[in-house]
Amino acid sequence: MRVFRSYEELEPAPTCIALGTFDGVHLGHRAVLEQTVAWAQKEGWRSMALTFDPHPLEILAPPPHPYLLTTLEERLWRFRQLGLEAVLVLRFDERLRATEPEAFAEEVLARRVGARGVVCGPGFTFGRDRRGDVALLQDLGARLGFSVRVCPPVEVDGEPVSSSRIRALLREGRVEEAARLLGAPYFARARIGGQRQGESLVRCEVPPRKLLPAPGTYVVRADGQEGLARTASQEVVVKFPEPLPETVTLQFLRPLPGDPPFAPQKGA
Repeated sequence: MRVFRSYEELEPAPTCIALGTFDGVHLGHRAVLEQTVAWAQKEGWRSMALTFDPHPLEILAPPPHPYLLTTLEERLWRFRQLGLEAVLVLRFDERLRATEPEAFAEEVLARRVGARGVVCGPGFTFGRDRRGDVALLQDLGARLGFSVRVCPPVEVDGEPVSSSRIRALLREGRVEEAARLLGAPYFARARIGGQRQGESLVRCEVPPRKLLPAPGTYVVRADGQEGLARTASQEVVVKFPEPLPETVTLQFLRPLPGDPPFAPQKGA
């Protein structure tokens, strides 16, 4: 999978492109991305996702607390799993924010990407003051030579799946319910520090804006084994029977009943 960090790096080619931030790559996002891959394969086009870094919220309304369901690295890993051939990562800054939707569609989608097909969700907005919506995108596509398909919302328990809904569940420690909306256990890429011998406890650090489940103790999986993790702020204390590699993917499986406390051993 090729990763383009700006549209200047792109070589135009017939492309089906998925539009969105895709924080969490949840079931609703996956519907958009899977349709993109299927449409591209049917037509013989390149399949691509467009995402933003930093998250647009950082510019539009910076949250006071960690909120990212997936870092850029984690998003790219999920895109690769879904079979996308390329990803365009656009830096979301004041310049991009001020781009008129017509200019974005013509300069980025039509001229730089070579879009023939565009896939998005019904609530997708783009361009200055979020003036561009699905209706405008379809109108611009008719003029610029690309078709637009809109994926209907994916619902679980009668409510649409959304990143904000998943964030709310995680902030309450409801990781099993969050996993149903994500289609997989919630995970965090973490860097291991301290001791890594036997059953000693070790600290893990996660990126500053990465959302962790509510403070508590959870059963987690990492490196093919199950263990325990205690969350607090942006640090996780974990306990595993075997040593872990320096960087690990922690999957949060379920809360541990009773929430038994534990703390790192001296020197860990």
